Amino acid sequence: MKGALKLSAFEKMIFREDNIVNEFIKLLKGGSRTNYLLNVLNLVDLSIWKNQHLKELIGVIDEYESNPMEENRLLLSYNPIMSICLAAEILTKIAISRRKLENECKRIKTSLLALGRMYSSKVSLQ
Repeated sequence: MKGALKLSAFEKMIFREDNIVNEFIKLLKGGSRTNYLLNVLNLVDLSIWKNQHLKELIGVIDEYESNPMEENRLLLSYNPIMSICLAAEILTKIAISRRKLENECKRIKTSLLALGRMYSSKVSLQ
């Protein structure tokens, strides 16, 4: 999938279609394959998404960040630090493409990075 996206094997606008975007968001809310989906979303041009879909994506990432550690989908992924970084990168891309979402993205990104620092310090102590 990653190679296909890099080679532009898919029409760019296919990732703007409601059913595809809704499926991404549904899968992210479900919490499985989080790292994989975040990787794919980093390769997709999110600037073509509708504002409503971007807000839903931001909401999912915000839910991840606000969940307790034992339920946090980012921390439960096979590579928590990578998941946190990918989510932060997605928020950065959204903030760049939509100025009106910039403050919310920055707020969540700051919290995500703090979560990453906390996780990293707990892992290094063990």
